[in-house]
Amino acid sequence: MPDFYLSDNGKLFLTKRFDLTNDGCSVGFEDFCVLQAKGTKEKYDASLESCTNTIRQFVSPQFQSQALADFFKLTLINVLIRNGDAHLKNSGVIYSDLFGYKIGGIPSVDRKLAPIFDIVSTVPYIKNDTMALSLTGSKRWPKLNILKAFGKNHCHLKESKMNEIVNQVTNAAQETIPLIEGLSEKHLDFKSIGDEISRLIIRGFSAN
Repeated sequence: MPDFYLSDNGKLFLTKRFDLTNDGCSVGFEDFCVLQAKGTKEKYDASLESCTNTIRQFVSPQFQSQALADFFKLTLINVLIRNGDAHLKNSGVIYSDLFGYKIGGIPSVDRKLAPIFDIVSTVPYIKNDTMALSLTGSKRWPKLNILKAFGKNHCHLKESKMNEIVNQVTNAAQETIPLIEGLSEKHLDFKSIGDEISRLIIRGFSAN
């Protein structure tokens, strides 16, 4: 993910642009909404399965395995913290050359899954929020066995790799709880939200 910062007063979230190089040159970026030939109003009208197809179609072959593993990890994070706004415009493909195109409009240079951005826990704000994109035809929050089936059948991950990613996500989430508690103490109007996010993390995937 790109570098990001929270302002001291907790009012501003700042993220470093990943579509610019250090010397200010533009980098090509296409979000999944564009790559699936959908308009902005259709950004919720897709499935997680279709996103893995987009990765296989547009990410360079040598980067697809890592991209699919990263997308599986992103999916786990979104489910764990209940991010109901993980739509098509929040994932994309990045490439360095705006002018090197093959037939069909696909860039001929290295194409990678873009850094992940705009992850938010929506359920603490919208109690009955559901997933932005469907999985197995449903937008209900999936159980871990359904997520693993998605990882196996659509991300082409082995059981050992999936378990590794599940542990990474779970452990990283647990490590954020003291940070959330600190922010709740510093910004009292955040406490009820922070408590709910911590509750989601503690519950983990066992209740999904």
